[in-house]
Amino acid sequence: MIWAPETPNRHGRNQRFPKHGRSGQRPSVVVPLPPRLAFTWGVVSLLVFGHVGLTIGAFAAYSLADRKWRTNGPFPQIDYRAVMVGAMLPDIVDKPLGLWIAPDLVDGSLRSVAHSLLFGLLVLGIAALFLLARRRPRAMILGVASSGHLLLDGMWSNPTVILWPFLGSDFHAEYPGFEEWASGHLADLLIFYTDYPELLGFLVIVSFTAQILRPGKFRRFLVTGVAVSPPRIGP
Repeated sequence: MIWAPETPNRHGRNQRFPKHGRSGQRPSVVVPLPPRLAFTWGVVSLLVFGHVGLTIGAFAAYSLADRKWRTNGPFPQIDYRAVMVGAMLPDIVDKPLGLWIAPDLVDGSLRSVAHSLLFGLLVLGIAALFLLARRRPRAMILGVASSGHLLLDGMWSNPTVILWPFLGSDFHAEYPGFEEWASGHLADLLIFYTDYPELLGFLVIVSFTAQILRPGKFRRFLVTGVAVSPPRIGP
């Protein structure tokens, strides 16, 4: 859906109306995006397939390159459980916060505190402390994957959120209610194959799943998070 320029609503905030006009028929699918991102990109946000699949693919590519080029000892194997959680961490925090926990606090925004640069740096800082104290990279993997979520969401195009709270504490967001948000995301999920990042992420997830479901490997993945080998697409 293409959104028209902003107009102030009765609360003094910016609100967007589809080009068919205010009195026209309501569109069948609601795209729950921050106004700036919807206006700038004109596309829906990444869903689970895009975030998880592309992040798994990025870590697998790094692992493959590291294995090929490292000469001063092996790099610890990647815990893909941490990759998956980190890939969705900003949404795990912000979606419940904006929908149920404290919608008034974040202006009902579904991209708020956890989509900020401050949150990303905080997670990376805590992960660095764990890495130094225990010499285990799992927390750092989660932190890097969480930061990757912000890149995939293109948060640099929404300075109000990415630079929160330095530009103010108001997120200036206009989102639909839960039912409209859920129905819109469900509709997008059913046609994920029309969006190249989602389709690519889905293929990576399928390949990755096929590898960890090999005989004797799934239990190892559940216990350690280690995959047998990086997922790949194609022959």
